[in-house]
Amino acid sequence: NTSNLVSLTSVVSQGGATGIQGSLSTYANGHFLIQFYENVAPNPSGYGEGLTYIGSTNIITATNGHASFALTFPVHVPPGNYLSATATDSANTTWEFSADFQVMSPPIPSISQPGGGHGFTEPVLITWPTSPAGFGLQQTTNLNPPVIWSSTTNTVTVNGTTNSVTIIPTLPPTMLVYRLLFQ
Repeated sequence: NTSNLVSLTSVVSQGGATGIQGSLSTYANGHFLIQFYENVAPNPSGYGEGLTYIGSTNIITATNGHASFALTFPVHVPPGNYLSATATDSANTTWEFSADFQVMSPPIPSISQPGGGHGFTEPVLITWPTSPAGFGLQQTTNLNPPVIWSSTTNTVTVNGTTNSVTIIPTLPPTMLVYRLLFQ
């Protein structure tokens, strides 16, 4: 199934950076320049325009003609605005704009202790919405610089529109701080 259009699946902006996930399905082993544009409103056609250029990336499609990407630009695009993209192949042919995709704020995690929260030895449940997509849970034991974050190894469970991770505390208790990071 080739469309020659970039498909955006997640666009999130916060604190001077914008994270983008998407894909391109076209011919096999192709080299493409993907260019991204911000728009303050969606185009009436549903497919974007190039009001403000924010950046680009190069991709190569696999033997099945598919390539996925996840990248972050050091550009703030206000949540509520729209992003669109084009693909240009090695013959310098640029295809139409992708469908408009609304920029979202990052998800906010929720932390609870389903057992009632009676101590440091009870499991902790961390949940966050599945949309916007592309976020992984990281942890650290110290917020003093340099802060070293690592991805949690716990399994993420998806239940409808919610992601969740259950954290089993260690003994002796260790302070852990968590964050969601666009990946």
